[in-house]
Amino acid sequence: MYKSLQGKVTAHHRFMLATIKKSIVQTENIISDIDHAIDEHLQCHQIAVDLLQTIPGVGKESAATIISEIGDDMNPFPSAHHLSSWTGISPGNNESAGKKKWANNQG
Repeated sequence: MYKSLQGKVTAHHRFMLATIKKSIVQTENIISDIDHAIDEHLQCHQIAVDLLQTIPGVGKESAATIISEIGDDMNPFPSAHHLSSWTGISPGNNESAGKKKWANNQG
């Protein structure tokens, strides 16, 4: 292990490290710009964002994702069951006469 700590950092290594550091800083700035744009777009949905965050486990990013996928107008969905079915998280009743039916075994 001691030998792995010995070595030489050449001018090329320093150049590459500086280039990588610049790339990281540039990427962080781009991410910051995107986050700012998302925040601006969410301002008109702030009430929905705040309400969604009252759900345990839903933070700002999850609330933004939910709003980006389904919006904050629930009128297209007649009920909560329709919404959950549309999202694909509606539980199914795959049991009849005490026998469970599985997706790969319909019997």
